[in-house]
Amino acid sequence: MKPVVPFALIVIAGLAAAAGVAGASAPAHTASSTPPCVPKISGSGAHMVVDYCGPATATIKIAGRTFSFKDGYCATDVKAHFPLKITLGVIDAVKSPVNGGDPLFELNDVQETGLSLVNVNADYGGKVLDSIGTVKLKGSIPEDGTFTSTGFAKPSFSGTWNCNHVVVAQP
Repeated sequence: MKPVVPFALIVIAGLAAAAGVAGASAPAHTASSTPPCVPKISGSGAHMVVDYCGPATATIKIAGRTFSFKDGYCATDVKAHFPLKITLGVIDAVKSPVNGGDPLFELNDVQETGLSLVNVNADYGGKVLDSIGTVKLKGSIPEDGTFTSTGFAKPSFSGTWNCNHVVVAQP
């Protein structure tokens, strides 16, 4: 029987591979115009793992605790209306514990025809810290800044990100 790979992991793996070979010129404030590394993709079937790499970091403060994330890089995609996309840590298809117990931080800023959607997803230590919480950004976007939860996120959260001078402009 042929193993079934979740569609989301196929998309992630494809994007990771494409990002690794498709560097475009980056905005003037960045130190690199190509990805600093290619995420490692391992596993098979329903247990695929994408292990990100790069210099970007982030923190999230929630319920009186601070969680730190590393190993990834920032990207922009003007054609897809993403002024900022960050994925740090590991995406693991294992559901229990959440994300296989691996840390994961994602921040996506989508700007489309007057609409703005900025969200954060974070898992740490096998638990969901926040799942698609909407946030407000401040700072030198895309390079670095802060975010604060808006809307219905309970408990509220805030945090920081730093691309460490690597923002990849995706074609």
